[in-house]
Amino acid sequence: MLVFEYIPKGSLHDVLHGNGNGAKQNLTLEKRLAVAIGSAEALDYMHSSASQKILHGDVKSGNILLDDCFVPKVSDFGISRLMTIEKDHTNKIIGDIGYIDPVYLATGILTEKSDVYSFGVVLLELITGKKPKYDGNNSLKINFVKSYMSDSRAREMFDDDLASPEANECLDMIGKIVVQSLKEDVDERPTMKQVWSSFIW
Repeated sequence: MLVFEYIPKGSLHDVLHGNGNGAKQNLTLEKRLAVAIGSAEALDYMHSSASQKILHGDVKSGNILLDDCFVPKVSDFGISRLMTIEKDHTNKIIGDIGYIDPVYLATGILTEKSDVYSFGVVLLELITGKKPKYDGNNSLKINFVKSYMSDSRAREMFDDDLASPEANECLDMIGKIVVQSLKEDVDERPTMKQVWSSFIW
């Protein structure tokens, strides 16, 4: 018999977008920030503190479960793998295309920076309240990065439930982490430890 912890809130995806059986829930900035910090800490532990480095490989809002106090639990290690010299490449890419690192998609090589990219997409969901792909082929990631880099109009994409003069500084900080995490050059992306540390200010 297997016994699992009961997760009454479902996944972060359910809370942000609804799960088909109910409307999305209102998630305050403080709770979203706590979810981001807790999830980043868990992924950092997997990458740098576990006895052997563990890569998740399928980080997405649907795999972050929330308990009754909105404490996040990173779940679904079905395609995760222990990082070894012998096995860091796969010809079978599994995961949600909206979250997958394009470098991993092109090469089949999964690294910790692949998880960083996917987590950057989750952060983007948290601050915009939108799915990675919406409005047909319109890409939330591309639109946000372009807005952030070109004319600093990224604030217009923040979730209306969050945006306010008081919250904008925090949202801008998270937006900066998003842009860094989504860099095409994996060497320019932060580590999960750096991402987690960015929230502790």
